[in-house]
Amino acid sequence: MTVSKIKKISIFVHFLVFLLFFIVILKPSFFYWSIAISNIIIIIFSYSIINLRGRSGFARYLILPIFFINLSFLYSSLLASKAVAIFVLFSATFLLFYYYRSALKYYFIESDKKKNLPVWSNLFGFLTVFIGSAFIYGLPYFLKINYFLLAIFLSVLIFVSLFHNIKIESDSSRKAFMFSLVVLFSLIPISWFIFFLPFNYNVLALILSLFYYNALMFIVLYAEKSLSVKKIKYNIVFSLIFLFLILVSVNWR
Repeated sequence: MTVSKIKKISIFVHFLVFLLFFIVILKPSFFYWSIAISNIIIIIFSYSIINLRGRSGFARYLILPIFFINLSFLYSSLLASKAVAIFVLFSATFLLFYYYRSALKYYFIESDKKKNLPVWSNLFGFLTVFIGSAFIYGLPYFLKINYFLLAIFLSVLIFVSLFHNIKIESDSSRKAFMFSLVVLFSLIPISWFIFFLPFNYNVLALILSLFYYNALMFIVLYAEKSLSVKKIKYNIVFSLIFLFLILVSVNWR
């Protein structure tokens, strides 16, 4: 299979994924079937890309898209409006398409290696953490479930997303693992505290995602050897301003 053929197949693959999303909105009884088929499609498509390149360990590059697809399904199940759910799922398919487009450039266009995939992957990671944490923070609205169990799921989600993105930046599994572990331990108390804030699950998820993205950016800058006091200050100030705007603009429950 050639690169050009995979690009053509990519359009068809993502059309199928969106069709499965759409079927779930119209027929919720097909929820689990749609998830299963979407996972199979993404696994086969990801394997085709990595196999064409001749690189091993394709599962490492597969994990984040699989998380994203499944969490998009789960997050959409919390949404009351069908129109909003369709918009969310269409956006998810669109982002997944551009993620894989960037992956193809990353694997096969050497001059583009550090231009597209890291940017899209960081955005992808941020959105994965957002929709995943929104689903997790939203579960207590509908189910009586132990917060400790939810915190474990949240920790796995954060660690996987961090590891995936740091690995792309540093090309070192050991560094990615250590950095991910350090950031995870710093975010666990924050993620636990956020459970008790008086906001809806989308706002809670946005707050956690902001902390996650800020930590990831520090690691990315460090990996690029461009971390400086000025950039640290800018990131912290921007995050504090954004956090302040969130707190003063949302409804408190």
